[in-house]
Amino acid sequence: MKHSSDRSISPLGQSDRPMSVDSCLALIRRRSFSLVSWAELPPITILQRGDLIRLSHGLSALTQQVTSVIAALNTLRVISGLGSTDLIDRVQAVLSLEDPALSCYLASEMVKNALTELGKQNQVAVAPLLSVSPNSAAIPLGVAKARCRAVSAAYRRLGGHSAALTNSWARGVADGGSDLDVRFFADHTTPRAQRLEIAEGLCGEVVRQYDEGADLDADQFALDGIKIDVQFHLMGAVDRHINSPGAASDHPRLLEAVQTSLAVDDPQKTFVSRQAALQRVACDRGREVAVAALKGLEVSMAMPLPSNEIEAEWLIRGEILERLTRAIVAHNAKFHAYPKWLHKIVPDLNRQPENTLERLGAVAGTGGESTKLRWHEARSLMDDISRMVRVAK
Repeated sequence: MKHSSDRSISPLGQSDRPMSVDSCLALIRRRSFSLVSWAELPPITILQRGDLIRLSHGLSALTQQVTSVIAALNTLRVISGLGSTDLIDRVQAVLSLEDPALSCYLASEMVKNALTELGKQNQVAVAPLLSVSPNSAAIPLGVAKARCRAVSAAYRRLGGHSAALTNSWARGVADGGSDLDVRFFADHTTPRAQRLEIAEGLCGEVVRQYDEGADLDADQFALDGIKIDVQFHLMGAVDRHINSPGAASDHPRLLEAVQTSLAVDDPQKTFVSRQAALQRVACDRGREVAVAALKGLEVSMAMPLPSNEIEAEWLIRGEILERLTRAIVAHNAKFHAYPKWLHKIVPDLNRQPENTLERLGAVAGTGGESTKLRWHEARSLMDDISRMVRVAK
C-alpha cells in the first residue's frame, strides 16, 4: 500500500469534536475488551486457518480499535511519545496485507503496546490477559458439550432455561484455537454481580465482563485451559426478532445465534422450539435483513471513495464487507453477521451471484487489489445481489 498524501485520520471516528473524560474512559473500556480478545486469538491463528477474508476484515476492525484507544488516551493526556505520523505508518503497514504474516505480527505488536499503555492507567480497569494456550487440536465435541452443561448448571441458579453451543463448535469447524462460545437464554436479566460470583466460582480466576454500554452482555473466563465466552440473551428479544417484521434487520446476529447454535442444555425444549419457529419464517426475516443491508450499502456507496487510504480501507473492509456478507447470506434465508467462515459458508448457498467468494475476497483485498478496484467490485456485487433480491420478491 502506498502512503496517502492526506495523512490525517480521525481515530475516534467522530471528526475532530472534543470528547469528555467520561466519553474517553467509556471508549477505552469498550475497546480494551476487543483488544484483549485479539491478544487471546492472535491474527496469525486466523491466517493459519486460511480465512483471509476474515483476517482482512479483522485487521481493519483491530486498527480502528487501537487508534481509538490511543487517541482517547492522548486526549486524557496519560501517554506521550507516540506521534500521529508513527501511528499512521503502523496502521498502513498492518493493513497492507502484502505480506499477511508480517501484517499479523505487526497487528499483535500494536495490540500488546496498546494494552501495556492501558495497563499503566489506574483510572481504566483493563482485565488482565487470560493465559490460555491454544492446543494443536480441538477438544472432542463431547467434552465441549460437558463443559457447556457445567457452565449452564452454574448460571441456572440465577434463572434461565436453555444453553447452546455456537460459532465454530456448532458449525463443526472448531480447532485448537477455538474458544467455547455458550449462549445462555433466560426470561429475565441475570444480575452482573451475581454472575461474576458464579463465574469466579467456576474458574477461580479473574473474570472479564463486557462493559455495561457494549452491545453484548457476556462473561469471559478460562476453564481447564479453555477460554469460555458466555453470552446472555432474553428469550423475549429472541421472540421479537423471530415474530416481528422489521426487528430482525436491526440485530441479525441474534437470529444467527438461534439458527446456528447447537442445543446442549434445553430440558423443556424452549430453545429448540425457537429454532423451529425461526425455520418457518426464515425466508421472510432473511429478506428483511438482506433489504436493510442493501439499503445501508446504497447509502455508503453513494458517497465518493475516501481519498485517505486508511479511511477507505476501514470503510471497504469493515462496513461494506459486512453488509455485502449479510445481504448475500440472508438472501438464502440464513443469518451471518460478520465476514468469517465465508470460505465454508458461501459454497453451500443456493442463490448467489457468480464467483461470489472470489469477489468477496477481492473486496477484502486478499489479493492486493487497489482500493479503487475493490470499491468497484463491491458496487458490482451489490448491484448483482440487489437484482436477485428484487426478482425473488
